[in-house]
Amino acid sequence: MKNQFLQRQTINAKAIHGDKSQAARDKIMNEFRHNKTRILIATDVVARGIDVQDIDVVLVYDFPNNVEDYVHRIGRTARGAKSGVALAYLKRGDIEMCGNALASVLAKSGQTIPPFLERH
Repeated sequence: MKNQFLQRQTINAKAIHGDKSQAARDKIMNEFRHNKTRILIATDVVARGIDVQDIDVVLVYDFPNNVEDYVHRIGRTARGAKSGVALAYLKRGDIEMCGNALASVLAKSGQTIPPFLERH
């Protein structure tokens, strides 16, 4: 659905998820690796074990049930000595469930802790 919205805006985006065949996922990943597709909308099917160089931004639209999975999702950016940006949408329930752990991860990595997490 997010992919279709972006395509209607003439933004070249592809979606990858577990319901696609392995061949289709491989084709999309190849296009993404070679900059034929600049935006990849993905489920956790690409959160682990996929190495793609030069990802500048990761946007987490659906926050996972635990911070460990969040770290794996955002681990696609800022690899090695490179910098990158990770953005996450958080609902109140996400903050209640993972707020303290997320604040701890941010602090350990030298990131600014947003005020709404400090108060949690």
